[in-house]
Amino acid sequence: MIRELLSPDAVINASEIRIFDLHKPSETYGDPRIKYIRGDVRDVAALKSAAAGADAILHLASLVDWGTHRASMVYSVNIDGTRNALDAAVAAGTSAFVYTSSLDSVITGKSLQNVDESQPFPPKHPNAYCTSKAAAEKLVSAADGTDGELRTVIIRPSSVWGEGDPYHISALVNLAVKGPYVRIGDGSAVQQLVYVGNLAYAHLLACRELLDAEREERKPSCAGKPYFITDAPPENFFRFFDRIVEESGNVIRPANLWIPKGLMMAVGVIAETLAFLVRPFVHWNPKVSRFAVNYTCSDFTYTSDSAARDFGFNPKYKQVEALEWTIEWFRLNGPAPIPLITAEIPV
Repeated sequence: MIRELLSPDAVINASEIRIFDLHKPSETYGDPRIKYIRGDVRDVAALKSAAAGADAILHLASLVDWGTHRASMVYSVNIDGTRNALDAAVAAGTSAFVYTSSLDSVITGKSLQNVDESQPFPPKHPNAYCTSKAAAEKLVSAADGTDGELRTVIIRPSSVWGEGDPYHISALVNLAVKGPYVRIGDGSAVQQLVYVGNLAYAHLLACRELLDAEREERKPSCAGKPYFITDAPPENFFRFFDRIVEESGNVIRPANLWIPKGLMMAVGVIAETLAFLVRPFVHWNPKVSRFAVNYTCSDFTYTSDSAARDFGFNPKYKQVEALEWTIEWFRLNGPAPIPLITAEIPV
């Protein structure tokens, strides 16, 4: 997101960019507009202080979880943290609030094919993470028009990838390094993915629409709505990422091992149980969970037509160049660690 904001052709000209996060960015941008503020979204006072005077807030903070954290922790960060960010936006008189949600907010536990934003929330979500993203979406949508000033929009990506990806690519690189390299299912499931640069671009386009509408004294076309964001045709999860793993200098062994979904679901149950049992003593995120297995073996297909219509989203970066940048990053840096939550605020 910061890289996109600093781009010479950025769609928003920011006079100051505040990064509110538990972890200081690893990259040094060298731009005087950037101000890092160490903080936790569960800390209401810190959020309000950081948001003071801000014209727009891009709320990207989330605890990404596949069933290994306590539900109370997931809800505290993803739901209460979003509520706190909205309260901070209202207190600051902020005009635009862009929330990063996920396809997971509407996941039913089964394939979703050719869906659009009319897809309803399921009666019951597969896990706490999915529940939390849906609940946060409802908060953001309900906050649109608060005090006649705050306007909100919801961005729903799925399977985000790119340089420094700590979840998908790094996990597979680690499998290639340590072995065995396991693919789940039979390779027939396909999904929409999105390059992180195009996702950041979509956020800024939506934010610009909110700000422009305020200046022009009209209702934003995207006010309070969710939008799917993708930039390429559907592909199989493993077949897509295999090329990045191999071309960044890793050898996949065995070359073509696919484990049936049913067997991997059983492994997921065992792994999640062990992670739960050791949680009081050590933080361990298993590489396999029931949710991850079911996710990678399901079809998830949709378009970004609504985003193109309402705030002009079309992919800024072509997949071929995004792949080159991502492959080079992992060739030079290896796998990235998963960011950990520091429990500074009582939950």
